[in-house]
Formats: sequence, structure tokens, C-alpha cells
Amino acid sequence: MLNTLHVGIDVSHHRHDVCLLDGTGTPVGKPFAVPNNRPGATELIERVAAVASGYERVLLGLEATGIYWWHLAQALARAPELAPYHVRLVVFNPRLIQGFRDAYTAMDKTDPDDAFLIAERLRFGRLLEAPPPDPRYFPLQRLTRYRFHLVRTLVRAKAHALTLL
Repeated sequence: MLNTLHVGIDVSHHRHDVCLLDGTGTPVGKPFAVPNNRPGATELIERVAAVASGYERVLLGLEATGIYWWHLAQALARAPELAPYHVRLVVFNPRLIQGFRDAYTAMDKTDPDDAFLIAERLRFGRLLEAPPPDPRYFPLQRLTRYRFHLVRTLVRAKAHALTLL
């Protein structure tokens, strides 16, 4: 069994919260946050690479949160600093992490705790192999979601107007 570093990343609009766990579930260092921009991604890669020197393999996990995860996932997958550590990147559906949270009933809903849950889910294993997302469909996905938003807004406005009549 390989000595593995589990990296949980909670992706959000302004920052990424990060938690590092070893194979026994013990935190490696303190959880930290980096800004959601290119220098933040570079800092994240450098910090993970510095800790990963004592490990044979690195598992990186993050939630597919809106459009904020895509660029970070690409930066992590292509980082030459992490290449020697047999990196595997796992992108979780947020519902899966929410379901995993149910086992931790006493835990609050905070971003650092979410990063811990993602790292813990990586540590538990049985990770599903999902095909990589095809970027050709991203514009269609955005347009479809925007149309859904417009229809829902229109329905809400019509219902409000009818209640006034």
C-alpha cells in the first residue's frame, strides 16, 4: 500500500480552503486557504508539493462547485511540481460530500470542515471513475442553466402579478 497524502479542497468564489490528511486521517499541518486566482493556485501547488515530499502518492479531491473548480482542476492536473507523486485528481459531486457529511452529525457546515470532509472521503477510498468533462459542452451547459434561471424568474414574476390581481 502506498503512503498517500489526501488533499481536500473546498472550492468557492473567493478562496479555496485546503485540508491535508495522511493515511491514518491525521491532519498534516494546519488547514489553510488560498485565493481563487492564479497566484492562489500556484501557492496551493507549492504548499502541497512541499508536504508531498514525504509521500509516494497524492490524492487531490475537490467539489464541482459552479464554474469555480474547472481552472483549479486544470492547474492541479498539469502541475509539474506534483508529477513525481502519482497524482490523482477526483472531482466530487457536491451531493456526494453532503451525503458523507451525514455521518459526521456534530460537525458544523464551514468551508474548512468541508475541506476536511473531502480529504476524509478520499481517504475512505472506493472512488468512482468518472470520465473527464468535455469542455465542448460547457457553453451549452451554461446556456441551459441560464435559460432555466430565466424561466424560473418569469414564472415567479407571473405568480406575483397574479396574486396582486
